[in-house]
Amino acid sequence: CLTPAKIGKSLKLQDEKIRCDLTAWISQFWHKGGDNDKYDSKSNSFDIFEPLFARVKEMFPKSVLKDLGIVDSHTSIQLALYAGNGEYYAEHRDTNILSSNDICSDRPFRKFTCLYYMNPQWKFGDGGELKIGRQHILAPINNRFIVFRSSLLHEVLHAYAPRYAITFWFYGFSAGFSERLSPPRVIKSVSNNPGKVRENLLETIFISIPSYRDPQLQHTLLDAFKKAEFPDRIFAGVYLQCTISEDVESCFSVNIPPCFGNRIRICMTDSVHAKGPTYARHIAHTLYNDETYILNIDSHTRFIYKWDTVLEQMLEMTIEEQGSDKVILTTYPAGFEIDEHDPKKVIIPNEHLLRYAGPLELRAKCFGESDGMLRIKACRMDKTTEKPTLAKFWAAGFNFSKAKVIDEVPYPPLEHLFFGEESLMASRLWTHGWDFFTPNHDVLFHCWSREYRKTFTSPSKERTKALKWVQGLLNSQCNENDILSYEKYGFGKVRTFKEYELFCGVNFASHIID
Repeated sequence: CLTPAKIGKSLKLQDEKIRCDLTAWISQFWHKGGDNDKYDSKSNSFDIFEPLFARVKEMFPKSVLKDLGIVDSHTSIQLALYAGNGEYYAEHRDTNILSSNDICSDRPFRKFTCLYYMNPQWKFGDGGELKIGRQHILAPINNRFIVFRSSLLHEVLHAYAPRYAITFWFYGFSAGFSERLSPPRVIKSVSNNPGKVRENLLETIFISIPSYRDPQLQHTLLDAFKKAEFPDRIFAGVYLQCTISEDVESCFSVNIPPCFGNRIRICMTDSVHAKGPTYARHIAHTLYNDETYILNIDSHTRFIYKWDTVLEQMLEMTIEEQGSDKVILTTYPAGFEIDEHDPKKVIIPNEHLLRYAGPLELRAKCFGESDGMLRIKACRMDKTTEKPTLAKFWAAGFNFSKAKVIDEVPYPPLEHLFFGEESLMASRLWTHGWDFFTPNHDVLFHCWSREYRKTFTSPSKERTKALKWVQGLLNSQCNENDILSYEKYGFGKVRTFKEYELFCGVNFASHIID
């Protein structure tokens, strides 16, 4: 029943230069003979997929589909086979949401694409990976389930072994063009010259968030959009690691309005496949889509009002003074506590005094006895400052900069690395010419308690591999046959690592802090 795949709105075109797989529509087994079937098939060949369909329906109950603006009766499903002779599917979108027909008509269009892989024998080298956007490449591993917006550019790379996949398309109606694209705005001047106004017509902020079974993620996202001065300029990329059957009540209890939800990109994996925070940030960065700025945070964060404008003004002020756009605002944020009776509410200790407090500056603390990695801490400066001040260290849970840093100093896909992540990134960024600055007042807040959430524990063997790689770089004992390329993920050439050690007052090899 598999036939050469066809393309186009009416599915009448066959072009092997675009795609060359074999497909079959199996939507009827989802709708069980409803009037939306692609074919009136009486064959039972696809009964084996019933357990899968039941699992997907469990993951996406009608209440969730309704919140996402999905019309369940229009779901379409396709089985695809790439035989393994180099077949591929060129870069494309599964829908074009910016076409006038899709936006203005009452016809539903594809909103979400879900892929389920059935390749128990797949191994690296077999090809057929899914590439989403600029650099997000996902292997077609057996039993992997991927969800992404149908409007995202994606492609299937050449397959050199048989590759099976089932694609689910969920359809919905447009919320209207005005909710998708806002008119250009004039952003306030970030110059010390009050007469200078800069028109930032297209400047946007990408918030990168890794999340491991964290009930606070939903509140973090909602707070970010609600407290932004220009929420239509905010986009979030979340690497969501959770177990749906266990986390649905705690992690998905808040309804995020569609006007915000349309700006959230999510890559989801089962929590059993989690590989630690460094790897999670690497994946979250692949959801970046050419925004102007990047804000890296943790999934348990809160914001001040107009945080977006405040951070942009701080950064641009510092860039102007430095004469370089390689500036990063970073620190450990002040803490907040979760109200034990209402997880939506938070308590910020001494909040009324923060306007009079000095900035939180990162300083070296000690080296860990078990892993030999540097620990840093945040200390309040004695006096307030009118502008950001030069800093020596970098914090993973709060850093804001021009988004070009993603390409210049890519986040390493190191698995099971926790302590060592910040020393690694700080030294790499600094040697690539990036400077760190302490924000001159509190902009974000962080929940430092872990009691309310499940935490991730790395296998000791895998953690040791990552630590050895970082230690090899920081101790100048690089082995090019190691797990990652030191050329791609090592130091820059603008400044030396030795110069960074002198600057920050730390000897990483001898564990001496000046």
